[in-house]
Amino acid sequence: MSTGPHSDRENGSLPLPVRLYPASYRRANGAEAAATYADVTEGAGLAVRAAEAAGLTGHALRMRAGLTSDRTFPRVAALAAPIVVAVSAGLSAAQLFRVADSEPPGTLDGLGRLAGLPTGWAWGTGLLMLAVLLAAVSGRWTLAKVLGCSAAVAILAVRVIWFSAHMAEMLVSMLTAIVLDVGLPQVLWAVLLVAAPKDLLDDSPRTRATLPAVAVGTYAVATIGWREGPLSWLPLFAALVAVALAFNHRDRLFPAAVALAVLPLLLITYTSELSSGLILAGVTYDLATLVSGIPLLGAAVAIVLMNRRGRRGSTAPSTG
Repeated sequence: MSTGPHSDRENGSLPLPVRLYPASYRRANGAEAAATYADVTEGAGLAVRAAEAAGLTGHALRMRAGLTSDRTFPRVAALAAPIVVAVSAGLSAAQLFRVADSEPPGTLDGLGRLAGLPTGWAWGTGLLMLAVLLAAVSGRWTLAKVLGCSAAVAILAVRVIWFSAHMAEMLVSMLTAIVLDVGLPQVLWAVLLVAAPKDLLDDSPRTRATLPAVAVGTYAVATIGWREGPLSWLPLFAALVAVALAFNHRDRLFPAAVALAVLPLLLITYTSELSSGLILAGVTYDLATLVSGIPLLGAAVAIVLMNRRGRRGSTAPSTG
């Protein structure tokens, strides 16, 4: 095992995406990974080089986080990823292409806010989410992951920056509250996309053909559910039905995958309403924020626990 200055020089000669791998992996496979990377990118265009770098980077970060194919959570994420793509695209379409009497949560037309963001940013990030669907349908999962993560990070950053600029003081509870319904739900989608190993993703023609149908169904559920009245419970009802039906799937992890994939839709739809209702009922602002964050906190705990299950030895799945 080489250590010290000699090892540092060897690592310095590796491409940056390869240097992101854990040291043990670099020692065992670094030279081979670097050679493969060089072969693929030599003389290639910018798009190919960027895609290969993104794939290697994602794989390296998954290995550092223990998100390998033998762990439970990456297997759940691989099952959830196609659903994430379809549901997030359907939600974005419902936010951008509104129907009569349907108002996306966080929308204040008079203040130039759409779905909790400045209108221009809402359109930009929403179109990115729709592009994620197109990339997945065409089988380009690395691109889908890059676009999905970019959209999620942009939504979170714009949400925080916009509110910070309009508030004299930003307390921790206030910061938490403003990202519970816009920002963190999209980050959960991004986590599911990134954690899904490419070798476990279902990229069959049947799955690809199903994605637009699920997106259209999500669009219908959201646009109907974002109206006042009894139908406002439709997104919750649809999510519960989807999870219940998932128990008929041959993979026992599929219900968990469906639950994680649809949870952001419910958070975006109901968190603000729940917080407001609690405050009107006399609950303090901090406690209302804490209660509203329980579903997301529960999802985070479940992810950590699931990722601790599985063989301790790591595998080396394909990048992407």
